[in-house]
Amino acid sequence: MKPNEYLFYCDSGATFKRSINPIIKIMEDLNLNIGCFELPFTEKNWTKRDLFITMGLDNPKYTNSLQRLASYQVVKKCSFTIKFYEEFLKLASNYKHF
Repeated sequence: MKPNEYLFYCDSGATFKRSINPIIKIMEDLNLNIGCFELPFTEKNWTKRDLFITMGLDNPKYTNSLQRLASYQVVKKCSFTIKFYEEFLKLASNYKHF
């Protein structure tokens, strides 16, 4: 990908039927580099506490927040998202977080 291009991630078997351009427009208007969608599930019910502790986020602001959907994501390639997903890979590669 070239800098500032967008990647639309969609889980295997999932589909979408419309253009993602309206989502990209919203992201640009709000100056967002990652577009994600919220689920109606409380994070602490689905995420191991070890991960909250490792990330320094073991407090209600984060543990009581709603989950983000991983199945669909829109990501703008920039230094922030490269660093974000490098950290994600490091955390996701640690078995104790699962």
